[in-house]
Amino acid sequence: MLGGALGVLYDCFRLLRLMFPAGRGLIFWQDGFFFLLSAAALFRFTLRLCSGQLRLFVLMGCLLGFFLYYGTVGALVYALAERVMSGIRAAFHRFARQLKGFFGKVAGHFTVKRQGGIGQNHQKSS
Repeated sequence: MLGGALGVLYDCFRLLRLMFPAGRGLIFWQDGFFFLLSAAALFRFTLRLCSGQLRLFVLMGCLLGFFLYYGTVGALVYALAERVMSGIRAAFHRFARQLKGFFGKVAGHFTVKRQGGIGQNHQKSS
């Protein structure tokens, strides 16, 4: 149960990275924060249910639950999120192109077109 919940928490971080791409430094800090939260959750779990004793079967069960979630439901969630984000990005780019084209046409109506180039209207003084 705890391992699956930690898998869901990790998916939240992965979805944030998918929505807002980050550099390696930020990913490092996000992973560190995830591991701190995981350690705190495991500590609280063992404190409450195992009288504070860390048992190997508890740790193995937590890891098994995490990897089962990550390899099954987590993979499906991430694949679906990638498709949704790809669609959102494509729609945004399409909208931005249309908006750019619209404002380009509007700006074209308000610009003054010059007859001839710069310096052609000036005569040389001798």
